[in-house]
This record gives sequence, C-alpha cells and structure tokens, in this order.
Amino acid sequence: GGGRRRNGDARGLVGLGNLGNTCFMNSCLQCLSHTTELSGIIVSGEYEGEMDHGSKTTGLARDYAALIKDLWNKGGGGSVNPSALKMQISKWAGQ
Repeated sequence: GGGRRRNGDARGLVGLGNLGNTCFMNSCLQCLSHTTELSGIIVSGEYEGEMDHGSKTTGLARDYAALIKDLWNKGGGGSVNPSALKMQISKWAGQ
C-alpha cells in the first residue's frame, strides 16, 4: 500500500507533479519539506507574523508555504502540483 512511517503517519509522504523539467526543483523542495523545523513553522502558521508583506518576495514565501501545507495536510500518497511556486521561482531565477 501507500507509504507510511513506522509510527503510521503518512503526512508529508506526497509527490510533486513534474511540470516539464522540474525534477531538480522538486527534489530540492522535497528536501526542504522534510526539514522538520522549517516545515513545522510553516504548517503551524507561525511564520506569518514574521513576513514582510511589503517585500518583493512575499509571493514566493506565500506560494512556498501553500505548497508545504498541501504536502503536509494531505494524508499521504498522490501528488501536489507545484505550478504556483514554479511561477514565483521563475520570476527570480528565469531559465
């Protein structure tokens, strides 16, 4: 069946849809997603008080947080589409 940790928790065990040539981006996002402290701050919403809503990078931070929440609030299995975050990343690091 679907992947589960030894404790039975399947949260975060979700794939990212490939949007053409995004496998490297997706692998980096999966590594960041499984950085427990970072993802915990995002999933809990704790980061929101630290955001500078006047910053040019607010959209990037917002879309990254939305993706992490999707990955960790889904019960496991399947995939999440990272297209909103990819568009934000493209604004800063166009190919």
